[in-house]
Amino acid sequence: MAVEARALPKSVALIDRIYDWIERLPIPGLLFFGLFYVAVVTIHHLLMWADGSLPAGEFSTPVLLTIYLWATISPGTYYYMRRVAVQTIDGFRSALDVNDAEFEALRVDFSRLPRRAGAGILWFSFVIMALAIPSIPSIIDSHFFTPYSRFLFWPVMFVIAPFSVSTFYYAFRSLGAVSRVYDRVKQINLFNLSPLYGLSVFTSRVGMVFILYTLLNQVTADAWGDAGTGDAIAAFYLVLNSGTALLAFIVPLYGIHLRLVAEKERVSEENNARLNKAFWDLQNKMDTGKLDDIGQFRTGVSALMEFRAELKKIPTWPWDAGTLRQFLTALFIPLTVWSLQQILLRMVQ
Repeated sequence: MAVEARALPKSVALIDRIYDWIERLPIPGLLFFGLFYVAVVTIHHLLMWADGSLPAGEFSTPVLLTIYLWATISPGTYYYMRRVAVQTIDGFRSALDVNDAEFEALRVDFSRLPRRAGAGILWFSFVIMALAIPSIPSIIDSHFFTPYSRFLFWPVMFVIAPFSVSTFYYAFRSLGAVSRVYDRVKQINLFNLSPLYGLSVFTSRVGMVFILYTLLNQVTADAWGDAGTGDAIAAFYLVLNSGTALLAFIVPLYGIHLRLVAEKERVSEENNARLNKAFWDLQNKMDTGKLDDIGQFRTGVSALMEFRAELKKIPTWPWDAGTLRQFLTALFIPLTVWSLQQILLRMVQ
């Protein structure tokens, strides 16, 4: 059962309650954000056609591919991350030694923002938008500030700003929550690590969100200005978002990685101690000539040697091969696209 179907505590942020309302709609949540984008850009173009700033039937690339697109993508990714968070923490339940009440509190903390954080985001967003009002028209394309369309632009920005800020706040807060969840794991079984792999799926998806942002920047960069500006924007975000994606995937898992390394070393030391004892027992048997049970003794030593070999193969990073492969594939897509773009540009020039 999803958190959305339960009575949420009063400590949950207002922004999350709005997302919960979206999830209760009779249409998929991501479709809701898509329809929101279509509605906003359609109304904006109708206003531009009405005030004569754009010929009727023509479309503005900046309006289609800049502010409104990102204003939709950002809250849409938050919606997506919340759903992945709920699925992840539910799948991780078997690895946690907590009662139902403790797990529910952990579940809400992992998939929702606290009320105070939500209130802070609202105030921060409104203050930043208010301070930016004088400078925004000189930065953003004039198509957003035609006589009629500006009356749509400003309300949309003030409404969307808290959702966009909360997306990034939640992304980084949830990565910290991964470490807190791992801290609740009391025992580690090196021979059954599958329950620990679930959270790496979540960190990889958060990383992929930043990779998605990189791809979108590459596709839409030219809509912000001339080609030179677009290339600079694409290159900047390629480095920034790719690095952020990599850190988002790995850093939250580092703590449990160290615990796995320590547990592996502990078990290895125990096995080596048994091998060492077996070696000296063998020397003693040979010295005293007591070799009657040497066959059984040899079988035991072979088992210890095989155990040591298998122990070395146990991974200490909590992800499976499929998760790692998907993330690395996604990570290299923007780099490949950017490289091809640069090659084609040089060929054309």
